[in-house]
Amino acid sequence: PICCLSEVRWLESGEEKIGSYTILYSGSADTRFAGVGIAIDRTARAALLTYDAVSSRIMSARFNTRHGKLTILSVYAPTNDSTDDAKGEFYETLQHEVRAVPVRIGRGGVLLVSMVLAPVTIMAHV
Repeated sequence: PICCLSEVRWLESGEEKIGSYTILYSGSADTRFAGVGIAIDRTARAALLTYDAVSSRIMSARFNTRHGKLTILSVYAPTNDSTDDAKGEFYETLQHEVRAVPVRIGRGGVLLVSMVLAPVTIMAHV
């Protein structure tokens, strides 16, 4: 099994072994904020070709499967409370990552995006 994670809140990026699973994670360098990860079992770990900790909100992992290469993007979008610049930068980076996935016609290259859209904060005046 493979499971995408959000709100990991671990510093930096790397791998952490927990029981029979490996957690690939991408966090901030200095704050425990946001963070994404991908939990993989032993079978998926053996099929893992590479992973990239893009930011505290985006990471990718590429696997070799019997049907071809599979790229998974684990994504945690900023909330509406974030600045327009932060949201714009996030979506530009996500678009770049999606376009960077190698696609080989007829070779079964697959992209899977697991994206958490953060809840919208609504303030009401009573």
